[in-house]
Amino acid sequence: MTEVQIELCGRLADQLGRQISAVVPDRGLAVEGLLATLSTTFPPLEVPIASGRIKVCVNDEIVSQDYVVQPQDEVALFPPVSGG
Repeated sequence: MTEVQIELCGRLADQLGRQISAVVPDRGLAVEGLLATLSTTFPPLEVPIASGRIKVCVNDEIVSQDYVVQPQDEVALFPPVSGG
């Protein structure tokens, strides 16, 4: 098990700061499982994650829910963006 640092961007960082961490097994953890863990560990993330609109970037690329995050990966969460 390894602790992975996760960068929070935009509105996601408002309550928790720019970085949080989560434990990832040595064999990795699918994005879906990582988000579920973050949702329960960090209550301010529960609603944004439940919306299904959070983008997860691993090593600077947007990945799908089944992508397996490895302990050495760089992870960032992006909220939905709106504007005119």
